[in-house]
Amino acid sequence: MGQPGSGKSTVAGVLSRRGWFVLDADAFAREVFEAPALQDQMRQRWRLPEGPIDRGAAAGRVFHDPAERRWLESRIHPAVAERRAASREAALKREPPPVGFVEDCPLLLETGLDRTCDTLWLVWADEPTRLERVRSRGWGPEELRRRDAAQLPLGRKREAADVVLENHAGPEALLKAVDAALRCGGFEAVV
Repeated sequence: MGQPGSGKSTVAGVLSRRGWFVLDADAFAREVFEAPALQDQMRQRWRLPEGPIDRGAAAGRVFHDPAERRWLESRIHPAVAERRAASREAALKREPPPVGFVEDCPLLLETGLDRTCDTLWLVWADEPTRLERVRSRGWGPEELRRRDAAQLPLGRKREAADVVLENHAGPEALLKAVDAALRCGGFEAVV
């Protein structure tokens, strides 16, 4: 878990290379968002013309209106949960099976998914570092603050975390921190 631009997906990628299976909530959410059925529902609800709905435009709408955000999440979250369950089941049938599972999920605590996890890792980076990273997504400071406000406060995430990985010193330092966390967590076999 972590705030936007903290490096959650980078850490998930490191763990994937070490034999863990990553359940990527953002990827699942993109699939659901782009599905024709949800696109139709959004066009009808928001009175939009035919054609694909841009994720950025939808984000602008829902991050300004909590009721619309709840409506959209009520459609996306159950479908993401179905995809997560199907992916986990398929991964368990692989040879060799994964070392374990990583929930790469920006709303881990908010959705209650943390209750299914054995260990909670928080990936943390300071705001200037995160802002530099999210600029590639086309976000400025205001958008980053809006996205941060849609999640639980960092302090709450820190309280819930078993491991805190600081990610503002560069990729090599992050890799060392991940390896140290794996060793400390009893996961030495995957290092």
